[in-house]
Amino acid sequence: SVRADLAGFAPRGTLSRGRVQWEGPNDAPTALSGQADFALVGVTAQGLLPGGTGFSGSIEFTPAGGTLKLQSRAATLDLPRVFALPIDLDRLDATATWERKDGATLVRLVSAEFANAHASGQASGLYRTTAKGPGAIDLVAQLANAQVTEVHRYLPRWIDAGTRDWLRRGLAKG
Repeated sequence: SVRADLAGFAPRGTLSRGRVQWEGPNDAPTALSGQADFALVGVTAQGLLPGGTGFSGSIEFTPAGGTLKLQSRAATLDLPRVFALPIDLDRLDATATWERKDGATLVRLVSAEFANAHASGQASGLYRTTAKGPGAIDLVAQLANAQVTEVHRYLPRWIDAGTRDWLRRGLAKG
């Protein structure tokens, strides 16, 4: 059931000024649109879907696309399929949009600025679905004030644990 599926994500936080509209039956809508502001929202990572806590911002969506804006402080991003540990963020300000057209989806990261105890940076880019395969991504990112001694925390899981540990022990302050 939808309620049981939702419970697995353990949603928390506050939604305000929310509006949802759907067409079709309640258990299988054919079109869904809405908007909401949210504060300190969090969900538990499940399967391929990421989790996190402390996210604030707004969302607007229709069957054709939408916009997500984040203005978060003291948030945590959990990508367990990518990183061994959740990523703490002192600040995350971002805007993303998505469009669905002719069976394809285009996600645009208009801008993202982030900072934590180990680095600060910014990113922008886009992701397109493709007929076959995982899709295509074009991402531009810059890091500043990165602490070399913490690089091991941000290496993806597919880099073996021995390499991550070697970097943790081997990289001196720089």
